Amino acid sequence: MNNKKLITLFLLLCTVQLHSQVNLNYQQITTADGLSQGFVFDIIQSRDGFIWIATKDGINRYDGSRFKVFSPDPFDPFSIGEGYVYRLYEDSRGWIWILFEDRIDVLDPQSGRFFHLMNEGNPVALHLFEDRTDGSIWCLQGGDRLLKFSIQKDMLEKAFQQGNANIEPSYKTFPLPALHNESGKPIEVHSILFTKKHKTLIGTDRGLWQFDQGSEKTDLLGFGTLSINRLIQDTDGKIWMDVYNHNPAQRN
Repeated sequence: MNNKKLITLFLLLCTVQLHSQVNLNYQQITTADGLSQGFVFDIIQSRDGFIWIATKDGINRYDGSRFKVFSPDPFDPFSIGEGYVYRLYEDSRGWIWILFEDRIDVLDPQSGRFFHLMNEGNPVALHLFEDRTDGSIWCLQGGDRLLKFSIQKDMLEKAFQQGNANIEPSYKTFPLPALHNESGKPIEVHSILFTKKHKTLIGTDRGLWQFDQGSEKTDLLGFGTLSINRLIQDTDGKIWMDVYNHNPAQRN
């Protein structure tokens, strides 16, 4: 795959002041080229160079010239669980995690099989992240607790041999009682980041929080008036936040 090619599914035009003219070489990809659906929620590039696209009609894998579409198949339990895909995440093994509105799937790209993550017989929902220090997977469940689990390398293959597309690893549960608003309802969590210094940061609808795995305490670090939608850490160790200000008077 030619990684030097800039692929754009849609072009967002913003009014900006430019000091010089920049000519961009880009290719626009649409449903006419094989994209299953034009409503795109997330895009990632996996380690093997493929582009994975989350849409309202399953996920699309793009190799630079062709699409392979993964859609639900009621006759195949190892097909993707739903069509409406919100987020994609590649872990350190190269597995692709697919986040729907109320459940999570994991795809083994080598076999092309999808497995459905369960907890006590029910689908696991909401956000999912990996702690790269030990390979454990964390996800938010119910908005007020974190689940930590690990999947053995052969777990997916064993589930397939047993004809079971549902996988239910052993979980450790961490309640988050601090992440509630004045009425007692959980505040919305948007992002979790495991930093290079082994800190667990949580971006929420009401600021930036830190979760201490040792004491299992959650403390507000700041930015209480901001909704923190994404957290990333660059190669220099700096933390970047995608934020939204709830207070219209303070918006630029």
